[in-house]
Amino acid sequence: MNIYIVANGKITLNLLKNIKKNSYIIGVDRGALILIIHNIIPDMAIGDFDSVKKDEFQIIKKRVKNIVKFDSRKDKTDLELAVEYSLKKKPDELDILGATGTRIDPFSRHLF
Repeated sequence: MNIYIVANGKITLNLLKNIKKNSYIIGVDRGALILIIHNIIPDMAIGDFDSVKKDEFQIIKKRVKNIVKFDSRKDKTDLELAVEYSLKKKPDELDILGATGTRIDPFSRHLF
């Protein structure tokens, strides 16, 4: 199984076109909304959803069947939680799109 994790970084339509058919797709926080906007319904949305407005979260809730919501007071980033979940599924391939997000401080945590 191939898993694609889509985070809240810069995501282009061309990048999304590279997602292989029959892959399991996880939208991380605002990444779930980005997928929906591009007519891709993720299999799962995960995060604390602090990057979306209440009305945007309602859109995610209406479109995504499997949502795992965490409290914003946590020791791990939303992306870390998505990767941990993905690895439990033992994927053949795991691709992360938009991992750098819009701020460097949370991204730098993933480098070490």
